[in-house]
Amino acid sequence: MQRAEAEVLKLKQRGRPVREYVRDFQRVAGRLRSWPEHLLVHHFRAGLDKDLRRACVVRGIPCQLPEWFRVITKLDAGLQEFQRMPEIQQIPRWVVERPADPTRPLQTPGPTPRAVFRCFRCNRPGHRVAECLIPATTGSPTALGQPGITSKKAVE
Repeated sequence: MQRAEAEVLKLKQRGRPVREYVRDFQRVAGRLRSWPEHLLVHHFRAGLDKDLRRACVVRGIPCQLPEWFRVITKLDAGLQEFQRMPEIQQIPRWVVERPADPTRPLQTPGPTPRAVFRCFRCNRPGHRVAECLIPATTGSPTALGQPGITSKKAVE
């Protein structure tokens, strides 16, 4: 029993196929019949590779171990398929003209810098509204876009 407990605590996926990890976990967990299922689920999830753990959070977390085995196998298959897809190469919208001197290499412009992501509340870069330290204003936005201020026509 103690040996099985130690095995389940150190059991990790470590980049191997998920079916192999599930099989090993089932073998060890089968010897831990006294453990509650939620504890087995916790250790199973903790042993998964980071990408699969993240995918589980996005998809939703099942409560039962057999459901975990089924869901994680499907998610792994989807992630493997996604990782096998070739990266989509962006085709520039401009036409590059050939140089007058064919021995000189073409000079293409470098990648365009990304736009700065700004908070919708304070319009400062580097964070989202959910993380904004500026308190939310009360009142509903008007057509002018200024919260709490009503237009003259609405007052009359």
